[in-house]
Order: sequence, then C-alpha cells, then structure tokens
Amino acid sequence: MKNRLVDVTSIHIIPTTPTNLVTTLLDHNQLSRFFGASITEIRPAMAGAVKGGKGAQRLVSILGFKFIEEITYASVDKIEYAIQGNFPLKDHRGVIEFYPCDAHTVIRYQIIGLVPRFLPTFLMALIIRRDLKQALKKLEVFHAC
Repeated sequence: MKNRLVDVTSIHIIPTTPTNLVTTLLDHNQLSRFFGASITEIRPAMAGAVKGGKGAQRLVSILGFKFIEEITYASVDKIEYAIQGNFPLKDHRGVIEFYPCDAHTVIRYQIIGLVPRFLPTFLMALIIRRDLKQALKKLEVFHAC
C-alpha cells in the first residue's frame, strides 16, 4: 500500500510578538481574513484555558466541505489542533510554533495527516503548502499595519 501521509511545513517571519500571534490565531471568528475558508467558533475553550484555546472547536467551511477543528493545546509558544473525523485529512494535526526574534516572530506552521484515497498525495501537499503560504503572508501584512 502506498504511503498516504502528507507532512507540510511553512516558516515565515511576522512583525509582532508571539503573544499577539496567539491572540490573533485563537480569535476563531476572525480567521477567515487569513485563510480561504469560512471559520466560526462553535464551542469555547475549556474553563481556565486561554481564550479560544484548549477545547475550543471551530466549524470550517471550504469549497462546499465542512469539518470541525478542535484546539488541543495553546500557549504563547505553540498552538495545536486536530480535525474531528476523517475529512479532508484523516488523523489531521496542525502545529503552529512561535519563536521570538527581536521585534518579530518566526512562525513554523506544520500540517500532518493521511490523504483520502481519491486524491493524489502530491496534490494535497501542493494545496496545503499554497494555502499556508497565502495565510502567513496575510498574517504578516495584518501585523505590519
């Protein structure tokens, strides 16, 4: 059986602090301004967690498909999330890490998952890579203002 694993990482420098980036990326109802999808928070974070953090769920609608992402970890250094269910990627996990560098932050965004059988792995990787680069560029422009 072919390896259906996709593992895409994008690294970008954003002119702001890790704290500002975490706040921006956990403001689920405003994420559509960066990502090519409609995103709506459907469940808030667990009690005691950072706003929008661990336990929060968001409904993502893209190209006619809908799925739920859940924040599994959130701190000033890292955000982790997973898709509930098996679409668009099975065992999907997103990891966003923040590294302060003077007045900027190096952001490392990784998406890992298993590609559905009907879709070529290279195509899914290409789509994810393009979407991540576009989103990180929009995030940079947003924080440059």
